[in-house]
Amino acid sequence: MAYTPNNPNGQATMANSAPVVIASDQSAVTVTANAGTNLNTSALALDATLANLGKEVDSVAGATDTGVVMLAKHSNEDTYLTTSDGDYDVLHVDSRGALHANPEQHLTFDTFNATTGWTALSDDTLNLATTTKHIQGTAALTFDKVNGAANTVFAGIQKTLSSINLGDTASHDLLQGSFYIPDISDVSYAFLRLGTDSSNYNEWRVPDTNITQATFLTASQSIGDANYAGITGNGWNSAAITYIAVGVAFDSQTNTLAGIVFDEVSYHTNLHTSASFSAEVTSDVNTPNINLNRVGGTATDTNTGTASNGTLRVTLATNVALPAGTNNIGDVDVLSLPKTSTNTTATVAGSATVVTLIASNASRCGATIYNDSTALLYVKLGSAASLTDFTALLSGNGSGIGGYYEVPFAYTGIITGIWASATGNARVGELT
Repeated sequence: MAYTPNNPNGQATMANSAPVVIASDQSAVTVTANAGTNLNTSALALDATLANLGKEVDSVAGATDTGVVMLAKHSNEDTYLTTSDGDYDVLHVDSRGALHANPEQHLTFDTFNATTGWTALSDDTLNLATTTKHIQGTAALTFDKVNGAANTVFAGIQKTLSSINLGDTASHDLLQGSFYIPDISDVSYAFLRLGTDSSNYNEWRVPDTNITQATFLTASQSIGDANYAGITGNGWNSAAITYIAVGVAFDSQTNTLAGIVFDEVSYHTNLHTSASFSAEVTSDVNTPNINLNRVGGTATDTNTGTASNGTLRVTLATNVALPAGTNNIGDVDVLSLPKTSTNTTATVAGSATVVTLIASNASRCGATIYNDSTALLYVKLGSAASLTDFTALLSGNGSGIGGYYEVPFAYTGIITGIWASATGNARVGELT
């Protein structure tokens, strides 16, 4: 229905508009053509500016795009947020203007708080249930290995997941999970499988040598450490993970074990550096607490025996025997040096051909040689001394003092010498 305004004076108007009558006592209003602001034009310009501020997701960035400065809230304390997951919140910076950020991104595949969706790998696995013996969340999952009709060595559970995309993964990113195995006598390894289904997955293993029985362990393995033999079918697709399985492989299909526990499995981006640290650590540790249950990822074997608190029991290798008649471990036996009051002296005439200065003697404690000659004396601990093969070169006594040499302690072999010319003597002494 058309709008018909009241127009008693018959003024000319636009369609669907009403005339305006200025009161008789109103001061004159001057209207100038093309003056002032065109509201229609201004509105259009504002719409264009606002349109430039907003950008579509995945649109191409321009060289001169218009944008808005982003503000962040100053907050020194990195506090836990109270907003709900999925709600908007503000960015936070510290007193230096650095943005609060978590350098390690974390994604949980499953919390293991309930059995919902989990099933046994086969009838070699029974008694799937929740347990309050847990590490993360409110519970963990427990199950038993039995000798079922499937005749496999595996005790494990599996679940179908809503598709998970890990994005751009790196080989050093980590997969982490906690587990408890009460007895590892028959265990080969613990495993984690991630993939698209039970026929296509990658597998990560923790060998029994790295497992401490009856102890909760948290295993962190790099993505790049997937077990070659465990990769099944097409392997995994890190951009579409829909399958997870955890469990234990045993040495034999007939092995049984109750009370296996697994808890939350998650993915973590891992900061990677090639820097080496050579600086000395000078900080004092006031409350040291060192656990040597594992060294280099391998469980330590301390065998059996009594050790006092705060000490580490050492197990000797089975192929290393203690010296005969020795039962001490950790003692250092220092032998007293032999003592003697006997010094046998002799004179050896200078010779331009090799001569024996002191004969071999197993009872020798020490020896001395003095060159009482003006010619150089070449001394060798051994036979066949020469001008080019010698141990020590003793100067002549042309200035009144000849060269002097003390034979190293515990050398009992022959000592020979040769002079540059046949003159003078050598004065030798042997301590026995």
